[in-house]
Amino acid sequence: MTPSPPETAHLRHFGIVAGLTVLSIALSVAAITPRVFFWRDYPLPDIAFETARIPTLLAQLQNPSGWDLPYVANPLFGDNALRWRLLPPLIGHALHLPPKIYLGLPWLGLIFLVGTSLHYLRRRGVPGLGLLAAGVLAGTSAAFFGSSTSIGYFDCLYLLALVVFTFSPSWILATGACILGPWCDEKFLLMLPACACLRWAWQPSWRWVAGAAAGTAYYSVIRLLAHAGGDSSVVLQLDMQRKVFSHYVSSLPVSWWYAFRFGWVLLAVGVFVTWHKLPRRAGLLFVAATLAAVGSITFLAWDTTRSIAMLFPFLLAGATEPRLQRPMLALAAVQPFLPAAYLCCADPVTVPLTSFLR
Repeated sequence: MTPSPPETAHLRHFGIVAGLTVLSIALSVAAITPRVFFWRDYPLPDIAFETARIPTLLAQLQNPSGWDLPYVANPLFGDNALRWRLLPPLIGHALHLPPKIYLGLPWLGLIFLVGTSLHYLRRRGVPGLGLLAAGVLAGTSAAFFGSSTSIGYFDCLYLLALVVFTFSPSWILATGACILGPWCDEKFLLMLPACACLRWAWQPSWRWVAGAAAGTAYYSVIRLLAHAGGDSSVVLQLDMQRKVFSHYVSSLPVSWWYAFRFGWVLLAVGVFVTWHKLPRRAGLLFVAATLAAVGSITFLAWDTTRSIAMLFPFLLAGATEPRLQRPMLALAAVQPFLPAAYLCCADPVTVPLTSFLR
C-alpha cells in the first residue's frame, strides 16, 4: 500500500527536520568543539568547570532524595541549586542507569531541543535554508553549548520544556511541559510568564493558561511547604549570591554577548514582535515579566552565560519573521567564525571555546 498524502507529508516533514537537525548539530560541534567528549578517571579533578559537578551529580543519582543532607547547613555549598532539580536523577535512578550513560543524557536532550525547535519553525512556514540558519544560530548559542561543553548539565531539558510550552498548539503538551519543566530547573518558572505572553500573541486562549497554572501549582506548593518546614535552599542561595554579586556584575555584558552573539539580532526581533502583537496592557505585562526574569536570573545565577540562555524561545520567535530569512542566512554564515566563551562563578572565570578560527 502506498502512503496517503497526509502520511507522505508527515514523512517528508520528519525527514527534513531530522536531516537539518543532524546537519545543524554537526556544524555546531565543528564551530564550538565540546571540550569534553569522554573521560576515564573518577573522580576527576574538581578544578575544571566542565567536570566539577560529576561527584555531586553521581551522589544525587544514587540517592535523589537524600544526597544533600550532609550539606544542608553549609552556606558555601556551591551545588545548592541542584537540590530541587530532581527529574533527571529520579529518572536515572529508576532506570538504574550507569553513571556514564546518565551523565551523557544531556546530549540526547540537545538533539530533541534542536529537532523540536526546527519542527515548530517549519510548521510556521520557515523554509529549508531558514531552518538551517536557525539551527546553526541555536546550536552555537548557550542553549546548546551550555550542556555540550560540560558533563552533566541538563539545561537543555528546561529549555525544551519552554519551547514546547511556547510553540506547541496542544494545550495538553503545554500543560505537560509546565508539570515537568520546573523539576528540571527553576529557571523554567522564571521565564514562564514571559513565554506565556509570547504564546498569547499567537494563541489567545484561557484553556492553556488554566493548564499552565494547574501544571505549575504542584511544584510551587511543594516548594512553599518545604520552605515553611525549614528547607534552607532558597535562603542559602540568596545569601551566597548577595556576597558575590558585586564580583561579577561588571562582566554581564560580555558574558551575555557570548550566549547568543549574532543570535541576539533574532532574539531582539522576537521580543519586539511579541510586544507589538499584544494588546497594550498585555504588552506592558510582557515587558514587566521579561525584565523580572532577566533581573532575577542576573542575581540568582553566577554562571551568567549559561543562565541567560533562558531567553532562547525568543530567538525562535525572531526566526519566524519572513523579513529576517535572508539576513538570518548571513548571520548564520558568520556566526561559526566568531570567538565564543562562557563566564562562570563569581571571580568570574572565562572558559574559551574552540571555533573555526581558533
